[in-house]
Amino acid sequence: NGNILMKYATGDTKVGGIAGLMQSDAAGTIQNCTNNAKVEVSSPKHTAYIMLGGVAGYNKKGTLQNVTNKGEVTLSGSTAGRGFISGVCSASEYGLTGLVNEGTVTITSSSNLVGLCLGGCVGYSKGAVKKSTNKGVILYQGRTDMSTAMKDDGSAVSKGNEVFCVGGVVGWSAASANTELTNDATATLNLGGYFTASKDDCYGWTSIGGVAGRFSSGTHSKLYNNG
Repeated sequence: NGNILMKYATGDTKVGGIAGLMQSDAAGTIQNCTNNAKVEVSSPKHTAYIMLGGVAGYNKKGTLQNVTNKGEVTLSGSTAGRGFISGVCSASEYGLTGLVNEGTVTITSSSNLVGLCLGGCVGYSKGAVKKSTNKGVILYQGRTDMSTAMKDDGSAVSKGNEVFCVGGVVGWSAASANTELTNDATATLNLGGYFTASKDDCYGWTSIGGVAGRFSSGTHSKLYNNG
């Protein structure tokens, strides 16, 4: 229930209200947990990945089941890195079930994010997201530099398409068979004048959706946008 504030982050940064990093030799589980705290990263300098979630920062090996975020999730300050931001779990290698976000997710970065996956419940996931609901407002007023590329697996390459994926529930899902996803909130994105491409041979693309910003492939069912 106590607020979390991280300042002066450099390198890969993983921050969550319950766990910053879910990593174990055998796949573990975070279940039946609730975060009520405000979780904030306010950094004057950041040059790598930033993974910020109300419950978990990065689920590298494991799963989340029946977890809820009720706290505000905020990224602010002069930040230059790839952002994976969400109300519950910012990035996941495995499936997620029963996620609920009721907190506001806010980005007010004054410097460039070189790519962003932003969702009410999940920023980016390789595993299927199921039975999850976003009730929290998403507010974005930042800057995104589209001159450095991100591949489908989330890794970086030097040239090509950078991504800006925003969804009410999921920013970008690389999994098939996502199901029973509901968005009940609005998203406000101030994009005017905030996209830059500093290299002539690079360009960016944008995907914004009420439930998901992007599905890479597969068949998805029972998706509802009420925002």
